[in-house]
Amino acid sequence: MTLAAIPVAIIFIFLAIWSVKHEIHWLQALFDVAIVGGGAYFGVKLWRIYDADTQAIYQNDRKSLTIFGTFDVTGVGLIVAAIAIMLMASTLVVSIICQINFGKGLKKYCNPNVE
Repeated sequence: MTLAAIPVAIIFIFLAIWSVKHEIHWLQALFDVAIVGGGAYFGVKLWRIYDADTQAIYQNDRKSLTIFGTFDVTGVGLIVAAIAIMLMASTLVVSIICQINFGKGLKKYCNPNVE
């Protein structure tokens, strides 16, 4: 599931760019839902990897699943996870700002042939 998320995320990013360029509200809203879902999935996955109840299941895979190497959860690994979640949140904010600005000239600027 995690491996399939990478190409799906790339597709959603290109769809978001296209939806902003052409001012398609429903597609931009779908991207917003996907970014919230992705952040939730990322957070739950990290929680399960470092939770005391499920720690034994992920003991051998912790390094490869989190790409944090041998860092402890209270150290740099947690900082990297927090930065990733903050970047997802800021992407959501920028997406919402773009959607609020639909109809204010970006479509004409990006597509000069469109009226």
